[in-house]
Amino acid sequence: WVMITSKRELKFYLMADSMMNIGKFEYSFIERIKRIIVPNDILNFMKSLRYYEYYTNVGSIKRFYWKLKNKRIQLKLGFSIAP
Repeated sequence: WVMITSKRELKFYLMADSMMNIGKFEYSFIERIKRIIVPNDILNFMKSLRYYEYYTNVGSIKRFYWKLKNKRIQLKLGFSIAP
């Protein structure tokens, strides 16, 4: 079990999740416009989970925001993963 304890690690894990889910590190301009209209809920779930894990490990107050955001996405998708 690896804990995310730095911004550098957080960025690495976010980029790895992006690569595994969309096959590239970032969206093109047209794809970003599409994502505004039709969001990628799985990638949003993974992003919120990573941020929640990071802010929990660091001990920041921002963890409550990411916990709430993560919970809302879990309810929308119908499944959950503990950080």
